[in-house]
Amino acid sequence: MCPSYLTPRGETPMTTVVEAIDLFVATLRGRHAPPNTIKAYASDLRRFAGAVPADLVALDAATIRAFLDGNATSAATRRRRYAALCSFYRWLVGQEIVDVNPMDRVDRVATVSRLPRPLDADAAARLLAVIPPVATRDRALFTLLYARGGLDAHHAPALGAGAPRWAVPLR
Repeated sequence: MCPSYLTPRGETPMTTVVEAIDLFVATLRGRHAPPNTIKAYASDLRRFAGAVPADLVALDAATIRAFLDGNATSAATRRRRYAALCSFYRWLVGQEIVDVNPMDRVDRVATVSRLPRPLDADAAARLLAVIPPVATRDRALFTLLYARGGLDAHHAPALGAGAPRWAVPLR
């Protein structure tokens, strides 16, 4: 059952995907969600609305899975779209616009772990050039880390108490 504030002037309750998305995005703006989140969610949900039937109540987990799997996008984009749909359907259930959350039956999008990218020789030379020549310890440490492959573009390995390995940000 749709709350009365969603049906102004006695109109029929909202049942289209586009109407629900517009109201959800307006709610995000009203809650002062981060602008990038609003922009990304609005874009992803509008793409969703264009790919599925217009009747909100008719959508099921299989339709959502087909939308998430049907786009040849990066894993990060698929995860963001999954998150947008999860938030959207949680909101729909909370507003009593739909009775069942189909996202409960949609598997999470797998996270792909990436290996760190090593510094190329030019970047290493530029970084070594900014270490003062009198800082022989720092130059030796940098050269050792770079030579053993333990230095990527943003982090250096470090040993802590009890020998745990840490990644120390390079700034």
